[in-house]
Amino acid sequence: MKKGIRAQIIRTPGGAKSGGCGYSLYVPEGTRRAKAILRSGGVI
Repeated sequence: MKKGIRAQIIRTPGGAKSGGCGYSLYVPEGTRRAKAILRSGGVI
């Protein structure tokens, strides 16, 4: 847990694959804050 946000790397569910690497970031709570952190770091 970093910055108070719990997250996991999971395999992307079959129906959600769109040509990526096959893995997803799962954030059960605090998704808006997590998204802001990812944006500020240039990830998304």
